[in-house]
Amino acid sequence: MIRGYPCHPSVLPGDTLGLQIASDTPVWFRIWFYRQGESLELKARTEAKLAHARPFGSPDRDWNWPLYEYPIPHDWISGAYIAWFVPVDEDTSGATAPNYPEAAALFVVKNRGANVKILYKLPLLTYHAYNEIGDPRGSFYTGGYRKLTLHRPGGGVGGWPWYHYFPDVYDRSSLRQTFWHWDARFIGWLERKGFAVDYCTDLDIHENLGNFLAAYRLLLSVGHDEYWSEAMRRNVEKFVANGGNVAFLSGNTCWWRVQFAEGNAAFVCDKTKLAGDAQKRDQWFGVDPENRLTGVSHRNGEAQWWGKRESLGYRMQHADHWIFDGTGLRNNDVFGADHALVGYECDGASISDRPDERGFAVPRHDDATPENFVILGTAKLGPKWAQDPVDFPGSRTATMGIYANHGIVFTAATTDWPRVIAEGEPHTEKITENVLHRLGSGDAEHPAMQAWKQLCPKSIKPSLIQLLQEERKSCIYRLDGVGPCGAAVIAKRCRAAESQVEQAIYEKILPCLPVSTLALHGVVDEPGTEFRWFFLEDADGEVFSYSLKEHGRLAARWLGEMHVSAARVLEVSRLPDRGPQYYLDHLRSFRRKIQGNLSDPVLNSEDIDVLESMLGQADFLESRWVRVVELCRRYPRTLVHCDFASKNLRVRSSTSGLNLVAFDWEMAGYGIPAPDIAEWSDRGFPKRIGQRLANSELVNYWEVVRGSWSYLDLPAIEQLAELGSVFRSVLAMSWETESLAISWESGSIGRGWWPLLMDELRGYQTDLAVALQHLGFAR
Repeated sequence: MIRGYPCHPSVLPGDTLGLQIASDTPVWFRIWFYRQGESLELKARTEAKLAHARPFGSPDRDWNWPLYEYPIPHDWISGAYIAWFVPVDEDTSGATAPNYPEAAALFVVKNRGANVKILYKLPLLTYHAYNEIGDPRGSFYTGGYRKLTLHRPGGGVGGWPWYHYFPDVYDRSSLRQTFWHWDARFIGWLERKGFAVDYCTDLDIHENLGNFLAAYRLLLSVGHDEYWSEAMRRNVEKFVANGGNVAFLSGNTCWWRVQFAEGNAAFVCDKTKLAGDAQKRDQWFGVDPENRLTGVSHRNGEAQWWGKRESLGYRMQHADHWIFDGTGLRNNDVFGADHALVGYECDGASISDRPDERGFAVPRHDDATPENFVILGTAKLGPKWAQDPVDFPGSRTATMGIYANHGIVFTAATTDWPRVIAEGEPHTEKITENVLHRLGSGDAEHPAMQAWKQLCPKSIKPSLIQLLQEERKSCIYRLDGVGPCGAAVIAKRCRAAESQVEQAIYEKILPCLPVSTLALHGVVDEPGTEFRWFFLEDADGEVFSYSLKEHGRLAARWLGEMHVSAARVLEVSRLPDRGPQYYLDHLRSFRRKIQGNLSDPVLNSEDIDVLESMLGQADFLESRWVRVVELCRRYPRTLVHCDFASKNLRVRSSTSGLNLVAFDWEMAGYGIPAPDIAEWSDRGFPKRIGQRLANSELVNYWEVVRGSWSYLDLPAIEQLAELGSVFRSVLAMSWETESLAISWESGSIGRGWWPLLMDELRGYQTDLAVALQHLGFAR
C-alpha cells in the first residue's frame, strides 16, 4: 500500500506542493490530483514515480518519508484537493476516482487574491487527534499520546480513524473524523448551490500570515471542530471584534486547547485530570470558556457515540428572526428531528430556569456565554446521552443561537448539521442559506486596503488584490488600480521593529541618491499589533537576469553609483553595522547550533561529515579573521543592500533607456560593498566552479567607482568580490542552520528536505573554500 502526507497542509497557486510518500514495498505509481467540488474533479496526473519502502513511524514523531514535489498550476482555484497514489499497473484512466481510500492525502490550495468573501476552515487538528495510524498505533484517544505529528498520513484522508470502532449508522459511506464524512458532503452542497468559497486549514488560522483572515466576511467551521490553539482562538476573536462573521455549523467546537510544536509540524494536548476534579488540564472551559467565542459549550450538551440515538431536532423560537426567513417555521415548531439533526455530539448554553416574557428560553449567563446571545432553538437531551465532564450540572440542552460583537456569530451546535443539509432537509438548508447570504455578503475590506485608505481616504476599490509573498515575518500584496493614475501599489506588512531600517532608507537615503528607485507612498501602523504597512510603487518591468549581459552592465553601474553617492550621505552611517563583526557573529551562531546538535541520533554519517567540515571551516576562518578585518579596512563604507539578488531587482524601459530598481532593503546596513558585488558577479550565488573567471561586470563597476575611489584598482575590486563571497557564504550557512533550529530542538529532522539542505550546505562550503583560496588563505 502506498501512503503519503503533505509537508505543509496548504499551498498557494504557483507554489510547489511537497508530498512525502512511501510504500510497504517499492512500487511505481502516479499521483492523481482531484478537487472536491460538487463532486470530485480530476485536475492532473503525474508521470510515473518510484515509491520507496519505508516503515511506519510513531504517531508522535515526524515520519520523514521521501519527498516528491509538484508545482501547483497558477490556474488552480482555491479548494480542498486530494492527491491519490495509484500504482502504475492498476492505473485506469477511465476511473472517476481511484478506489484506494488509504492511498491518499488531503491538502488545501489557498487563494492569492481577495475576491471571495467566505472562508472555509478544514479541521486539520481534529482529523489528526483521532488518527491512529502509526507503529505502535495511537491517537489522543488510544495509546496514551500527548503529542501527535502532522507529518504522517491521515490528515483528513488516508489514515486510521479511531472511530472505525463506532460507525455512524446515519451515514455508513465514510468514517467520522475524516474529510469525507462531513466536509466533502457540505462542500458539494456549497458548490451545487453556487456559493463562492475559499479554503484554509487550522494551521492557516493559527498563523494568520499577513492577517489574511481580515480579507473575508464569513468564516465557516463545519462538522467536528474540536481542537483549537490559543492563537486560533485569539485570531478568530479579533476577526469578530473587527466586524468579521463566523458560522459554527459544527458541534463539540473548541473543546480542547492545543499547543503547536516542532515548527508547527506537531501539536500537544494535555488530557491529564486536575487534582480532585473531573476537568482535564487542556479543556478550554477551565482556561477560557469556549462559549465566549461560540456562545455554547459541550459541557452543556452531550453525545451518543454509537448506534441509533434519540431522534431530536430543534424546537425553534424567535420565528421573526432573519435566520428563519423563508422557512415557514413558527414558534415552537421542531425541525430536523426526522433526520436526527442533534448529535452525534452537540453543544449547549447554560439555560435559565426562568424564560422571558414571551416564554422563550434565555441563557443563565453564569458560564461566559455573551450577554446578547439569543437562543434560536433548543433540544432537551435524554438520559442516554453521555455527559462530559461526568455529572457536570449543566443544562443538558443542545442550543442553536446567535450573538453580535461587532461581527455576528451563529452556532448550530451539532456535528451532524452538514450531513442533514446534504440529505436535503429543507429547513436546515434554508437556515444555512440565510446565514451564508446574510453574513457572507457586504464589503469586507482587505487589511491592506484598510491601511491604504488611511493614506488615501478617497481611494477607489482595487480591481484585484494579489498575494505575492507569504512568510512569517512579512506578507506582500499587489493592489491593482489604487495608485496614482490607476497604477498598482505594493503593500508590504512586516513587523514594525524590523522595518525601521527599510523605512529610513526609503525616506532619508534613497531620495538623496542619483539612482532609479521606487517611490514610497507611505507607512501605516496596524492598530493593536506589532505590524505596520509599507506602501510602495509597483516594481513592474522585466525580471532581472544574470544571464543577460545588458542586465549585468546595468546592475554594475547602478551599484557603483549607489555605493559612491551613499558614502557621502550622513544618514547612511546611522544604519546597522554590516562590517566584519556582523558576519563573525553569524559565523559563531551557526557554529554553536551545529556543535550543540552533532549528537542528534537522526544524523547519518554523511550528515555528520558535512557538519563537522563546516565546523572546521568556521574554526579556520575565525583564526584568520584579523586578516579579514585588515582587508576590509582597505575599502570605504557605504550603504549595502546585502540581498542584491535577481528576485529583488527589476529592469524598466523608459525614454532614456533601461533603468534598474532594487527593493527589499530589510537586510541593508552600513559596511563595505563586498556582499552586493558578490551577488551579481560570479562570486557567491549561484554556485561557481573553482577557477577564476574574467568578469566584465566587475570592470564596469570599477569604471564607475574609480573616479571617487581612485586608490582602488581592478585587482582590489576583485578582492572585494571575494570578500563578498566569504560574507555571503557565512550568511547562507547561518540562515540554513537557523531554519534547522526548531527541528533539532524537537528531535525531528525531516528526511524529505534534509538531503536537499545538505546539498545546499556543501555548495556554500565550496563557495567559501574557493573565495578563501583566492584571498590567499591557505589551510
